[in-house]
Amino acid sequence: MEKNRVYNILRRLTDHTVSSEHRNIIRNWLTSSSNIPEKDAAMREIWLETKAEADDSTNLSLQKTIRKIQHTDHQAIKISLRNRLLRYTAILILPLITGMAAWWLAKSEYAEPEMIECYVPNGKQETIELPDGSFIQVNSGSLLIYPRKFSEKKRAVYLSGEANFKVAKNPHKPFIVSTGPLKVEVLGTKFNIESYPDNERITTTLENGSVKIYKNSEPEKAIIMKPDEQVIYNGQNQTFSINWVEASDCSAWTQGELRFANQPLHEILTTMERKYNVHIKLSPEIKTSDLYTMKFKQHETIEDAMYIFAQLAGNINYKIEGKEILLFKAGKGVTR
Repeated sequence: MEKNRVYNILRRLTDHTVSSEHRNIIRNWLTSSSNIPEKDAAMREIWLETKAEADDSTNLSLQKTIRKIQHTDHQAIKISLRNRLLRYTAILILPLITGMAAWWLAKSEYAEPEMIECYVPNGKQETIELPDGSFIQVNSGSLLIYPRKFSEKKRAVYLSGEANFKVAKNPHKPFIVSTGPLKVEVLGTKFNIESYPDNERITTTLENGSVKIYKNSEPEKAIIMKPDEQVIYNGQNQTFSINWVEASDCSAWTQGELRFANQPLHEILTTMERKYNVHIKLSPEIKTSDLYTMKFKQHETIEDAMYIFAQLAGNINYKIEGKEILLFKAGKGVTR
């Protein structure tokens, strides 16, 4: 099969202009052993043509995949991409895995092609030890991608969701986290990143050491963070804000706790959904913008957590049916 024909087939697949039936046929052909040189050359060309920033369809693909991850009951899933062709394949199949992750993989420069992808579904957490001795604790509903072996010049990983990083010091090889349109770069420190695709904000909180954070397109405008500083990137208006916080509150989830300080109801409920792997529905009269401060201790069940939530909220009652929870305005006191 000639290269131009292979290119046209793969380009239609990346542009989502083929039917789902034909898409599956093409994917099966792509992962087969036939026409490898032509497929390799075509994927190289598509790789080079890929935009430097993820578009709306890419972000939508990522959100769909994360939702699938969130609603699985399995333990964390790790997938290894063992060779260059499979990395190219990821560009197409990762609406099988994730659109943005595939885009990031395609843009990364690695001497070692083998990548490890760790999916952590709702209700689970996973601790990863990286090749350099760094530790990453990955929160529920999150995706982490990292190479089995780092390159000689840098240590680069990709995050969608939330993770707490304890980075091994290496002044000659910076540690770089790519998440959405941002990069967080460190030499050795401890920090937390929350970057879920269904949230327009990316929140980075520094516990100790020093990090710099910047847009992929504007590395010269990096913000240098200090301990107990929190930098919030607003994806809607593409601006940064800086706050002083108690950094340990932001990483309390690594100890099984949830702490919320003057946070809107919708953020609290979304976090609870991830932690307990439940779906929470609200009656129309409940305002999701109302602010609350509350804390949930380690080992509390969803029943305990909802009882505490209702007591603190004061005017909200609830009903639990399996993994479905309904919230509604309280007419009477909460009963257990």
